[in-house]
Amino acid sequence: MSYAFDPELAHWVPMITDLPFSDMAAARGAGKAMTANLPMYEPDRPVDVRAAVVPGPEDTAQVPVRIYTPVGAEVHTAEHIAAAVQVHQEPDGTAVDGPAAG
Repeated sequence: MSYAFDPELAHWVPMITDLPFSDMAAARGAGKAMTANLPMYEPDRPVDVRAAVVPGPEDTAQVPVRIYTPVGAEVHTAEHIAAAVQVHQEPDGTAVDGPAAG
């Protein structure tokens, strides 16, 4: 089955290997090894990155989040901006790809 990948990301798809998801520690290690020598992704449209926390479910801790916003976007207006949510966390609670930039 084919998939319509974002044109900015399509050239990365062939580099993705099958990860051993039955062993999450091995999958994390394989993922880090797979990306260790790749160049830093540079988006066509620059983004601001900031770390924040949002309320968790009632009687739980706040949830750390990383917010990516297109530079110059008016986020507190009626402008519509697409959003994506990904949940990635190491067993110690840090983000899989390290601390937030910015």
